[in-house]
Amino acid sequence: MTNTKQDEYIRIGKVIGTHGLKGRLKILLITDNPERFYIDNEVYFKINNYYKKFRVSEYKDYKK
Repeated sequence: MTNTKQDEYIRIGKVIGTHGLKGRLKILLITDNPERFYIDNEVYFKINNYYKKFRVSEYKDYKK
């Protein structure tokens, strides 16, 4: 994990739950650009004041 300045990142979503047995996450989008979550894009999660990089492996848009 990397510990860098917080102002180098922007908040684009918030984890609101999990789904299924494969570790999928439900994310509330805060961004107006959902393409940030497209497959193979890199996103960072803030965990205990550290940022950890993940690669999006699956994306499904859910509309109410």
